[in-house]
Amino acid sequence: MKASDFRLIEYFSLKEVERTGANVPLVKFLTIFFLDKFRKAIKRRVYLLANGLNSGKHKSKKHPDGEAVDCYIKGKLIALTVFKAAIKAGFRGIGIYWNPYKKEYRFHFHINGDYQFWSAIRVRDKRGREKWKYGALIVDPKIKGAVR
Repeated sequence: MKASDFRLIEYFSLKEVERTGANVPLVKFLTIFFLDKFRKAIKRRVYLLANGLNSGKHKSKKHPDGEAVDCYIKGKLIALTVFKAAIKAGFRGIGIYWNPYKKEYRFHFHINGDYQFWSAIRVRDKRGREKWKYGALIVDPKIKGAVR
């Protein structure tokens, strides 16, 4: 993404994206463009997480490619409203997870590829260590468990 592209973005500034630690030239324009459309649709401020774009460690290969963003919204919200707004904005992947320390939903959105919808919660393993437990928000019946 070029600095001049931010002329087309209403709700996110170059400085705000830089503060996440992102390598801005490697962030895809559509990632921020769709996030801007999402922000407009929900009429709430969207906060970008540190290392939530293409910097930091991520399980998703979409992050280093500049095709994903992690963010949150303060205050009460309905997760389904967020889900629908993200699809309408153009995102193909939507992850919803709960931050028990901040008591807020956090979101992963990505562009391109197949539709993917997932959730995650923090759980403790048998040794008491925290880890992420992932689940599907929507399971396609022809893919998962269908008898042929």
